[in-house]
Amino acid sequence: MSKIRNNCAQASIIYMTQNQGVCDSMIQSKTHRLVRLLVQRKIGFFLLVIIAMSVFAGRQALASPDETCIPVKAKINALFNVAGCTSPVGLCTTGQITDGGILNGETRFTALSIATAAGMHGIEPDSTLSYHGVLEIITKHGVLYIRNVGVFEQAVGVYSEVDRITAGIGRFKNAWGTLFIYGNAFEDGSGFDGEVRGQVCLMPTG
Repeated sequence: MSKIRNNCAQASIIYMTQNQGVCDSMIQSKTHRLVRLLVQRKIGFFLLVIIAMSVFAGRQALASPDETCIPVKAKINALFNVAGCTSPVGLCTTGQITDGGILNGETRFTALSIATAAGMHGIEPDSTLSYHGVLEIITKHGVLYIRNVGVFEQAVGVYSEVDRITAGIGRFKNAWGTLFIYGNAFEDGSGFDGEVRGQVCLMPTG
């Protein structure tokens, strides 16, 4: 069953970018119609990312009996920060996660690279930025380390990103999972807020 789910998720992404005839019997017809509409109307790349990751999140493999996976439904807000920023492109943020249970705490993000036009010049407008970097979530239970990749559309002030858990300390030692963060920039350009979805899988204690 897990293999079928993974194949289905992969096929849905291929469908959106290369072949609209792939996996029609495996992906819900409503998703197909929405993707076709977005492609036909040439709506920004970041919206396709949202749909692809939503499909993917709903088809993640189940945890083994030795792991506990915690669904995440939280809020995030952050401000751009230059003090002590070590980003090679000069982009750092500090913020907070709330309403997230075990993930409630402080966030620190350091961008490692940025590309205008989402790295696709001549296809996407220059106002569409793609980025990747590292995110730390510091909680009373420990620290979660994450690598992320995202898209920010400056023209309308919206963003979405995929956050893959790579390591952790404390309760998050050997943690894994994927988070999906999306939201809006503040009108004054000082930061952003958004929603956090996904799951964090932990090894048992004791």
